[in-house]
Amino acid sequence: MADLHFLKGKCQGLSFEGRGIVKIPGNVIFVDGLLPDEEADIEIIYKRAGNYYGRVKRLYNLSPARIKPLCGVATACGGCQFQNYQYRAQLDFKRGIVQYALSREFNKTFVVNDVVGMDSPFFYRNKIIKPIGLDSHGHLISGFYRNKTHEIVANKECVIEAKNATKVIDFVILLMNKYQIKPYDEKLKSGIIRYLFVRYGFNSEETMLVIVTHKKDFKNKEKFFGELVENHDLKLTSVIQNINDKDTNVVLGEKDCLIFGRKFIYDQLLGLTFKIDAKSFYQVNPVMTEKLYSKAIELAKIKNSDTVLDAYSGIGTISLIASKHAKKIIGVELVKEAHLNSIENAELNKINNVQFVNMDATEYIRNENLKEKINVLIMDPPRKGSTSEFIEAVIKRKIPTVIYISCNPFSLARDLKIFSEFYEIKEIAPFDMFPMTYHVETVCALSLKK
Repeated sequence: MADLHFLKGKCQGLSFEGRGIVKIPGNVIFVDGLLPDEEADIEIIYKRAGNYYGRVKRLYNLSPARIKPLCGVATACGGCQFQNYQYRAQLDFKRGIVQYALSREFNKTFVVNDVVGMDSPFFYRNKIIKPIGLDSHGHLISGFYRNKTHEIVANKECVIEAKNATKVIDFVILLMNKYQIKPYDEKLKSGIIRYLFVRYGFNSEETMLVIVTHKKDFKNKEKFFGELVENHDLKLTSVIQNINDKDTNVVLGEKDCLIFGRKFIYDQLLGLTFKIDAKSFYQVNPVMTEKLYSKAIELAKIKNSDTVLDAYSGIGTISLIASKHAKKIIGVELVKEAHLNSIENAELNKINNVQFVNMDATEYIRNENLKEKINVLIMDPPRKGSTSEFIEAVIKRKIPTVIYISCNPFSLARDLKIFSEFYEIKEIAPFDMFPMTYHVETVCALSLKK
């Protein structure tokens, strides 16, 4: 295998990252863009952690689920995995991944709901971050990094982004050319603009543009920002310069300079208004977020006498949406900026039965001085999942109902295994928050065993 660069193989299925799986004696090859039962000539391009990765050179026996991508660079760009795959097949794959993650952890089969999808699974992202660079001819480009690289694949219009973002980014590129403002080169440590970051409110139609620069001052800065702000066709609510002078892959630096408008935008979700700044966690697909949160509230069966704990509460979206059903909501969030946002959002919506706490969720639930009886727990931890200490504290407190929202089926399955000795899994409902990608969001209802 060490000397083998090309082979012909048949796809046995898809990995949880959406890559075709080709098996040959003693080895597995993961191949981008290869669909189940298709055969292909494959070029081996690299080996990582004992696994081989390849790309398709020629296809045979095309899958009936294969379709033509809407985007011209879908096979090169790292942003999507499934534009060549029928949408119904994508949803079936994601349901299968949730089932696989659970069955692997529990060694038994679970009933998993069909994945709730979108009526139109394109142009849904309200948060867009694009690196800026030069192509091989020295022309300015924006796009996304090719998978596992820092090579930018130019993308004129991304079909999963809010359409308004494309118009804004195109105009920034035009101004960079006009005023000869160079993109930042991370190898040479030269140039100015590193990333363009757009947040768009689908309901409010407010648009925030954050331009991430390597240094604060640069030639033609005033002319560049002046012309940008004066373009009223872009309907910009907010223009911010963020300075990131570190040698890092982190997008945003610590210092912001407000160029125009305000440092935040507003958007609406399930009838409530939320204040969102550049660093706020806010779900990227508002259409599916409303469906997901509505299902979570439905499964929680909150009564007006209940006290609800919202762990990992972010800017307070779930807390505030659930507040009209409960006696009291306690939202716990570690990130200070998000915690402050949640207080502002409660005031903005005139909701006064919510208490927000700036603390690590595990520390909060384990606090022996916490005497308040919690009737319902809603938890939406980061991708890595919760902690065993948090779950053990929930079990110790005998909270009757737990609603677990997860963006990672494997960390969800691991955590449910800890819960399962004392809790019954009542329903598992996946949602397609990220069409055209392998990601899936799942809401799971748990009930304390009698």
